[in-house]
Amino acid sequence: MRAVLRSAQRQEFIVPRQVRDELRRAELPEHCWKEVIQQAGAALSCRHSRYYFVPSGPTRMRARARHDQRQLEAIQQAVRSLIRKERKKDRNHDERRVHKRIDFARPILIQTEDGRLLHGMSREISLSGIRLVGTARLLGQKLRVWIPYPEVKGQTYGFVVRILWSAEIASQLYENGGVLLERLENETAPDEE
Repeated sequence: MRAVLRSAQRQEFIVPRQVRDELRRAELPEHCWKEVIQQAGAALSCRHSRYYFVPSGPTRMRARARHDQRQLEAIQQAVRSLIRKERKKDRNHDERRVHKRIDFARPILIQTEDGRLLHGMSREISLSGIRLVGTARLLGQKLRVWIPYPEVKGQTYGFVVRILWSAEIASQLYENGGVLLERLENETAPDEE
């Protein structure tokens, strides 16, 4: 278990494959990797299939605050990039909200908490939130949302979004508004079957 914790601390997180590799090196059965994670207790925190190293005591709280701040900065950097690109097309933007919203119509791919893949459209975006249109009411769900940017070949932005409100705007057509929680920097959109 020490080797797993050292590896997680060195690279900030560890994935299940790496835990199994460590077990194999120690000549232990690979199928016990979940038990190793459980034994690590509060030293590892699972987020998005990654086990992040969490130092103990006040250091743990500071590390968590730094991680949250980095996530916020990553979200805002990605959204600013999207907004800059969109504003080039629409120079007449006028907004009074704290975080200005802009019209942002893009096809999106949504992965629900239960793993379903849905297609939808974004409608608006701001530094802190997004409005989605689709065929499902998603109120209260924590989603993964991928926005391709077709003007830049192969560029996709991924976010974790918590849906705070939902409204039916037509028969089986819903608007869902949510807050951006996290940027998915190293995670690509899942392949559709």
